[in-house]
Amino acid sequence: MFGLIVLVMVFLTAVLLAGFVATTITGRNQTNRRFEDVMNNPAMEPRINAGHDEMGKKPLSDLSQWILKTTRRSGELILPRDQWQSSYLRSRLVAAGFRQENAPAMFQGVRVMLAFFLPSSYLIGQWLLDVPFGQIFLISLVLSGVGFYAPALYLSSRIRKRQGRIAKALPNVLDMLVICVEAGLGLDAAVHRVGEEISSTSHELSEELRLTSLELRAGKSRTDAFKNLGNRTRVEEVKSLTALLIQTDRFGTSVADALRVHADGVRINRRQKLEEEAGKVAVKLIFPLIFFILPSTLVVVVGPAILQIMRAFGAIGR
Repeated sequence: MFGLIVLVMVFLTAVLLAGFVATTITGRNQTNRRFEDVMNNPAMEPRINAGHDEMGKKPLSDLSQWILKTTRRSGELILPRDQWQSSYLRSRLVAAGFRQENAPAMFQGVRVMLAFFLPSSYLIGQWLLDVPFGQIFLISLVLSGVGFYAPALYLSSRIRKRQGRIAKALPNVLDMLVICVEAGLGLDAAVHRVGEEISSTSHELSEELRLTSLELRAGKSRTDAFKNLGNRTRVEEVKSLTALLIQTDRFGTSVADALRVHADGVRINRRQKLEEEAGKVAVKLIFPLIFFILPSTLVVVVGPAILQIMRAFGAIGR
């Protein structure tokens, strides 16, 4: 019993460690966004020096700092040395919403910690329960693999969900861009205005548009700024939009007309995808109908008749 308690405690420690690191990264990401809001809105600047400022959290304790430092150093040991692999990892983290400089090291560190603590907790618990080492070695290897690859699966899931939310909000953003451009705003001002307006409905796309606006205000060319927008989101619809804006800016054609046509095309593509998904529903329902619904229906419909037949044959036999 004591060994089982130790096993549970060590496992919970590993899970809490991973959750603490992820929460800290997310919290710092929110703090960075608030700093950007302050830089964009000088009226908020006096609130920085307030006694209990609203922009960030309290300073981390010594234990928290030590955990973060240990995790980061562990991740730095297995960071990809190849430049292409390092860029690929960072681009995936950016697509998931993690933009910190040390995000790759923290991500790899979480993988190392989980790969170490999960099998260690199992080994300690089984050792205290006097289980032979040979029986638990294979399970420990499996747990190590799970701990190492689970963060990668979580990252992929987070990227897909974020991309889905961005793609869902894109048609409305295109309509707002058309309205702003037709109202007389330049493309740069329209991107900034739309990024502010949609912050309550689509936080992810609002953040990307505001970052693009910051790059344009910092002096980066439209071509580079829009390419970065497509590379950060890794959404095909956004990449098509950025390519359209680049071509429009290069050839001097009407931005409003191009955006309106593109918005119609995005909606048509979305309608076609929904129709395709609706067409697949009938095929997907075949297996649940055959293995779950049809047997229960047969039991309800044919069951009473079978019971009556069995009773009739039983009466004849007597």
